[in-house]
Amino acid sequence: MSLLSRLRRYFIGGFDASMLVDSSSVGDIEALPGVQRAVEGVAGMLASVSICVYDSQDQEVYPAALNLLTGRATEMVNGWDLRRWLVTESISQGNAYAYLARTYSGEVAEIIPLDRGRVTINWASDPYQYLLDGQAVASADLIHVKSGYSRWAFIGESPLDKCRTQLELIANLDQWAATMAATGTTRRLAFKFPTPISEQAKQSILLAWKAKHSRANGSGEPLIIDGGGSIEGVSGSDDLSALTNARTAAMGEIARALNIPLSFLAATESGTQVTLDAQRALVDQTLRPWARRIESELMAKLLPGYRVEHDLQELLRGTMKDTAKELSKLVMAGVLTPNDARWFIGMQPVKDPMADELMQRLDTAAGQAEVNGDREDEESESPDAD
Repeated sequence: MSLLSRLRRYFIGGFDASMLVDSSSVGDIEALPGVQRAVEGVAGMLASVSICVYDSQDQEVYPAALNLLTGRATEMVNGWDLRRWLVTESISQGNAYAYLARTYSGEVAEIIPLDRGRVTINWASDPYQYLLDGQAVASADLIHVKSGYSRWAFIGESPLDKCRTQLELIANLDQWAATMAATGTTRRLAFKFPTPISEQAKQSILLAWKAKHSRANGSGEPLIIDGGGSIEGVSGSDDLSALTNARTAAMGEIARALNIPLSFLAATESGTQVTLDAQRALVDQTLRPWARRIESELMAKLLPGYRVEHDLQELLRGTMKDTAKELSKLVMAGVLTPNDARWFIGMQPVKDPMADELMQRLDTAAGQAEVNGDREDEESESPDAD
């Protein structure tokens, strides 16, 4: 049996394969649509961009280990899923661990994501030591991506845990909305009678109302009140409006908890187009820090001696219409050459000397001065100048 087979048998064989993916039921907070969109959106976008590797000469290279991130990480997990999982697990649990299974020569053959609870830290050892299923494991063989929301350097803390109080309030709003949708009730009611009634009669009325009306479609059932009684709504006339406003405000709480621009979470029935400025804020504020955490682990353990970068520029190009408009402005302003603009959208340069020259605008002092200088040079070179 090869070393790789023995490693796979040790790390996977003793467990059901489904354990590589957490199958436990998600909590109320993780099940919130806003949280789901935020976590999956950030993780998916970061996993979708290209990973570039550079050598000491700053030349892009393609080492074999890079295939584990772009192709198959293991026989069961592809590189895209692995990269996405590292982010989702770090956000929900604070830490994500993956084992680097090596060959006899020390080359990494597989990157195995590890289920929750399998990795701990032996705080009694000096220095501290990782434990995998209770056994010591070298830190060089363990990719550890930590959430940035932590009071400690060695382990991360989930932002969902740190902001649990506020996020639980949002979950309670969803439960409130579910109750209103099921019963059709948006107001609290008051039963009034011209003369006092017994406590037993009060309880009987309440129980009867709950049995008939506090259920799905219950608000459509007719009310029968005798004895001169009446029913009035005493509060909650604007409950539905208040709920809508509260859910809108809740999106802001989710955005702040996960350090994500609110515009990324906003959505309407017709769909919301994220502007280039909002996309840039998402990249700089959210994606870039996550990319740096992953890159530092990859450079230290998977690709030592190389520089690793996520090509986040891919996310800043927007639609082709917006990109063409912005690039045209930069070319006309003399900031980019035409070939620079072509490179930005992945096109080959043209073999025209002017395509590598910056344009000079005639409505600027510098541009007019250059034009005047060219005219003077032409006049001095003219035969009639003598």
